[in-house]
Amino acid sequence: MRRYIGVGRMRRTAGASSNPQDHYGGVSHPLCAMYAVERQTSSRNFRVMPWDRTGHTPQFGIGSSLSGVVCATMPMRSRSPSRRAARIMHRQGLYSVRVPPMCSDLGMEEHRPLTHAPEWFRRALAVRQDDVEVAVDGCAIHALACGRPGERGLVFVHGGGAHAHWWTHVAARFSDEFRVLCIDLSGHGDSGHRDRYSLELWTEEVMAVAAAGQIAGAPVIVGHSMGGFVTIATAARHGDQVSGAIVCDSPVTEPDPEIGAYRLREAFGRPRVYPTEEEAVQHFRTVPAQEHYLDYVIDHVARRSLRPVAGGWQWKFDREIFAQFGGGIRGIALPYLSRVVCRLALLRSEHGLVTADIGRSMYDELGRVTPVVEIPEAGHHAMLDQPLILLTALRALLADWDHSEPHRRQPG
Repeated sequence: MRRYIGVGRMRRTAGASSNPQDHYGGVSHPLCAMYAVERQTSSRNFRVMPWDRTGHTPQFGIGSSLSGVVCATMPMRSRSPSRRAARIMHRQGLYSVRVPPMCSDLGMEEHRPLTHAPEWFRRALAVRQDDVEVAVDGCAIHALACGRPGERGLVFVHGGGAHAHWWTHVAARFSDEFRVLCIDLSGHGDSGHRDRYSLELWTEEVMAVAAAGQIAGAPVIVGHSMGGFVTIATAARHGDQVSGAIVCDSPVTEPDPEIGAYRLREAFGRPRVYPTEEEAVQHFRTVPAQEHYLDYVIDHVARRSLRPVAGGWQWKFDREIFAQFGGGIRGIALPYLSRVVCRLALLRSEHGLVTADIGRSMYDELGRVTPVVEIPEAGHHAMLDQPLILLTALRALLADWDHSEPHRRQPG
C-alpha cells in the first residue's frame, strides 16, 4: 500500500550529504560498492568534510552488485533518525522522539573542489541545489533538486551504502533542460533509517520524491548498481508513472549461494569512530576496487560520506541494510525484469559487474527490446572514473528517446 506522507520544505543549500556509515573489511560483497576497506590505507591524501548544510556525500557500493557504500567501521548506532529526518517527521506529526544533536552545523567550511579539478566539474558543483524532504511510511526521505521547477524530470538513484552526492557532478549537468532530483534512499545519506528495508519501499520513496520534486510529467529514472535494482522495480511497479529507466552496471541474476554464504559480521568489521576526518578518509575505498579513479571526484564524494559525532567521525549509511540483503541482493530485481513496460536501457561498464553473459540474460528477460550499451574503460562506478563518457551515454539515450518510437515487448 502506498503512503506518500507529506512534503517538507525546500531550502537552498550549496550541497547536502548522504548516509553511508559502515565498513566492510576489504570483502567484495554484492551490496556495497563504496570506499570502505579498513585493511589498507589509500595512497591518495583525501580530506573528508562532515555532514553539513553545504556538504556533499559520496556513493559507492560494495562488492558484486551494489555500488555506493562507504565501508568503514563505526560504532553501533541507535535506530534514531537524523536530525533532519526527525524535524520533518515531527512537523508532520509522524515522529515525536527527541534526537540529540550530534554536532553543530555552525563553523563547517564550505566544500571547494581540488584546485586542479577541471572547469566542467567546477561548474557542475556550482549549480544550486535545493533540499526536498518527504515522508514515506513513517520515514523521512531527503533528496537534492536542481534545475527549473516545471521542467521534465530526471531522478537519480545511488547504489548501496551511497547517497545523492555520488550523482551530483553528473546530474547537475542536466539542470539546464531538466528538473533533476538525486535521492537519498532510506538508510542512506540524509534520509532516515528503518527497522526493516525492502526493495518495494525504496520504489515508493523514489516515486514520492518525484511527486514532490516539482517536475512536469513522468520522470526518467537513472539508477546505479543497487540503485539500478530499485530503478527496475520502480519501472515495473509504477510503469504508468515512469517515462523511461536507465540502469547503470546493475547485475540482475539468480541469487548466488556463495555470496549468500558470506559472513556479514566479519565483512563489516568492528564498528568504530574515527578520531579525525583525515584518518577516516584514509580508510575510504570502493568495493569492488577499480584500477582508475579521478581524484577530484573521489575528493568530492569522500567529503560527504562522514558525519561528526561525539569523539570523532562516522560513516552515514545504516549497516543493517547489508545484514538484511546480503544473501541475495543480485536477485531481488529479477522478478521485475519481465514486468517492465516503459523504455529501459542498460549501461554496462567495460570493467564492471555486468558481464556480457549477464547483459544478454537481462536483455532476454526484458523482452529483447532493451539497448545494452558498454561504457568503455569504466569500472563498476563509472561516475568515479569515466563521468564524461557516462554523461554522454545518458545524453544520447535521452535525445534518442525524444525523437524515436520505442520497441514494444512482444506478447507471450
